[in-house]
Amino acid sequence: MALTKPVLLAKAAFDASLDTTFSFTVPSGGDQVTKNRLTIINQSTGVQVYQATQTTFSLTHSLALSTLTNGTYYSAYINTFNASNEMSVDSNTIQFYCYTTPSFAFSNLPSGSIITNNLFSFEITYNQNEGELLNSYKFDLYDAQNVLISTSGVKYVGSSTAPPTVLAYEFGGFSDNTAYFIQGSGATIEGTEIQTSLTAFSVKYTQPNIFAIVELSQNCTGGYVTAKSNMTNIEGSSNPSPPTYIDNNAVDLTAEGSWVNWNQNQFDFSDDWTLNLFGKNFTVDSNIVIMQNDLGVTLTLAYRQGYYQGGDTLQTYVDCTLQSDNFVYYIFSNYITNPLATDTIQVVLRRINDIYQLDIYNLS
Repeated sequence: MALTKPVLLAKAAFDASLDTTFSFTVPSGGDQVTKNRLTIINQSTGVQVYQATQTTFSLTHSLALSTLTNGTYYSAYINTFNASNEMSVDSNTIQFYCYTTPSFAFSNLPSGSIITNNLFSFEITYNQNEGELLNSYKFDLYDAQNVLISTSGVKYVGSSTAPPTVLAYEFGGFSDNTAYFIQGSGATIEGTEIQTSLTAFSVKYTQPNIFAIVELSQNCTGGYVTAKSNMTNIEGSSNPSPPTYIDNNAVDLTAEGSWVNWNQNQFDFSDDWTLNLFGKNFTVDSNIVIMQNDLGVTLTLAYRQGYYQGGDTLQTYVDCTLQSDNFVYYIFSNYITNPLATDTIQVVLRRINDIYQLDIYNLS
């Protein structure tokens, strides 16, 4: 028999200040490989910068740290030897970069890693000394037992802007007094895989301290307790009347022309506020909420489907239009996979310091 031509496997960019290993394969039917020789050439200068032989039956070649230089483009090939010290023909040639290990870490976790709401937009900052671009990334959310409960899926950066690069993804539906873990991962354009640490955080909702649902005050001399409620009950109207209920906790508005209306002028959406809407089986391109005030301002939420950033997958989102005689303000939410008719959807609209934030979640 004779030695067969080895195949040197592709090599992702790596940090030259760290040890690394090159791997290769040999087609069956040839002699047993007893050692191998790796040759590396600087692609810019054409100068051979490394050639060494290692005696091993393993189909690998170990390269010591600081043998190469970061920020440089190289090519490499390998030869194998048999027990008679006969050498194979050169393998295929591969090209690779040496780059400093990127930084990839969460950059906006609050103090003590305590989140005070049921949703949070996590941010990761990516940076790399030689300016290597990030190709893709993913956010993963785990429960306290490290079981994956939600993921962003792989997302592609699609930008030629040099790092640092800030990535963001929002998770929602957090439970109060509960611990979670968050982790990000990604890959550079030259194939280097990177990952944040598995980072713990906890959720503890901020409790309002201005208005309680019920305030109790004791009258010692009279021997009684006064209960005061700060909740306002606004009665509405509907079509049909009375409305058709589903499981006694939701109104069925699927029939043509059905609606519910609260028009007692007790709403005020000029200050900070949050609107939560829960529903199922919304009709695409229909208005699901319309709010009006005495100043002629109309706020409309509409249920939509479309293609996010030119993608090829039809997805669901919600948009908000705020309109008066003098201005029009428009925003849209995140996109989610098209829900089933039986899935419960939550829409959250917030106004904070005159800025609106709109999110949609599939709670099923």
